Amino acid sequence: MVYQRKRLIESIPTSTIRSLALGLVEISGRAQPEESLLSAPFSGLPCVFYSYAVEERVGSGKNARWETIAKGTSEQPFFASDATGRVLVVPLGAELILPDERTYRNSWLGELPPTTIAGLNRLGISTECWMGSKTLRCRESFILPEEQVYVLGTAHEHQGASARVENPARIYIGSSRDHEFIISDRSEKQLLSRLRWQVLAFFVGGLILAATCLIIIFKHYLTTIS
Repeated sequence: MVYQRKRLIESIPTSTIRSLALGLVEISGRAQPEESLLSAPFSGLPCVFYSYAVEERVGSGKNARWETIAKGTSEQPFFASDATGRVLVVPLGAELILPDERTYRNSWLGELPPTTIAGLNRLGISTECWMGSKTLRCRESFILPEEQVYVLGTAHEHQGASARVENPARIYIGSSRDHEFIISDRSEKQLLSRLRWQVLAFFVGGLILAATCLIIIFKHYLTTIS
């Protein structure tokens, strides 16, 4: 899967927005809001897109674990703009590669920031339980206005769009059952570098697993014949 994604990104040429055609496309541009800016749920920072997850610490001792109690993304489309024009990106269903994640956590060391508590309240998540305060970990990633974004997705034509309208205005980029849909704040070069390391990690992991299996089989064989 990782290798196939790497090959796909390498094989799709980056298009200028003015020259977009229907089907699978790859673009790079600056992120701009379609309407007003959004607010990241836990930091309150202005952004054009965000994703979030809330985890609660449950259990105790060796049985303690983090359990996801809420997660989601913003649904408002945003524009990607380059020197030739701009195109609407509809982020629903996209796989997000936004490594610069912010984490807010409460513990005996301190409480959650007020903006994070306000964000939890908007999501309908209480910070209290019958035993006192919950131990929560809140994560968010976002795309800032004018931040460079990479988009690999399917170019669709707006329903009822006139052929006389400028090409980028007739097209939006979104999800498709037939193609991958990736949104990232990393460049194509950075994404490929990340994928190369993942491919290498899978390869090395496979070798270690194979070597471990051979050692187990060899030990079992020696035990059997001795």
